[in-house]
Amino acid sequence: RTKNKLFSIIAHDLKNPFQGIIGFSELIIKEAEKQSSEKIKKYSQYIYDVSLQSYKLLDNLLDFTRSQTGLIKYNPEYFNIAEPVKETVLLVKSNADAKGVNLIDEVTENSEELKVFADKSMIATVLRNLISNAVKFTPSGGTVRISAKLEDDNLILKVADTGVGIKESDIPKLFKADLNFSTFGTRNEKGTGLGLVVCKDFIDKNNGTISVKSKVGKGSVFTITLPVKK
Repeated sequence: RTKNKLFSIIAHDLKNPFQGIIGFSELIIKEAEKQSSEKIKKYSQYIYDVSLQSYKLLDNLLDFTRSQTGLIKYNPEYFNIAEPVKETVLLVKSNADAKGVNLIDEVTENSEELKVFADKSMIATVLRNLISNAVKFTPSGGTVRISAKLEDDNLILKVADTGVGIKESDIPKLFKADLNFSTFGTRNEKGTGLGLVVCKDFIDKNNGTISVKSKVGKGSVFTITLPVKK
């Protein structure tokens, strides 16, 4: 049943974006000379946004299926959490700037070395999902803030946003493989929720925890804890 639902997501959620990409590409090709540069820019931006959305969907589907089939191996190591945070912020920054969202990286700015014992690749995937989601659900003028601190034998990392927030009734669904559950960002970007399921799976594999506190209209705070020792 899960496999059939995955195929349904691929067929439906990728078909519509590609129809839009094809349609706007045809307009640019056939009517480039007739259209103003402003309209060409608008069409090109749409193609870029939808292509990025489709890529992220495929990426989450791949991570989800790999985690469900046990194809991902757990390879822990000691590393500074600032490294994957910095890399992820650089990846997401252009999208945040385009939306007018203020992206604040307090982790990289912190001179303290925040080392953890975890699978670096898995944690990078978790950060990519949490930070890109925060940008997706935060309107222009809002803020996404990433912070971290050491507490006892754990590292506590938070991704906080001033976005649309999450209904209390939806919070229990966030980390479960409910393939009927979907969300929409401030630019109508559709999300299947699979990214957060992958986050939960990867954090569990790293002996950590993930939780969320949210208020509709105020924003959300996702918190992950990771061990700093073997």
